[in-house]
Amino acid sequence: MTFTELVEQVSKESGISKDEVSLVLKSAVNEIHTTVMKGESVALPGLGKFIRKVSKPRMAFGKMTSEKSTVKFSPYDSVAVKK
Repeated sequence: MTFTELVEQVSKESGISKDEVSLVLKSAVNEIHTTVMKGESVALPGLGKFIRKVSKPRMAFGKMTSEKSTVKFSPYDSVAVKK
């Protein structure tokens, strides 16, 4: 399900306009992101728990070149929701 599909479904079920639903969902996502980036967790019963986890660098292997390299994950500093 895409963000747009979620907005349409919630709007249909609640009777609230799509613009209002979109604003509320974007605000919720941004608040979750801000809280998690502070190092705190966000638990939403029935959905899951959002936490910030730092992963150690790992070794990657290039199949074509047989070259080994270190890969490090970097989390996004912001969350963007496409229109």
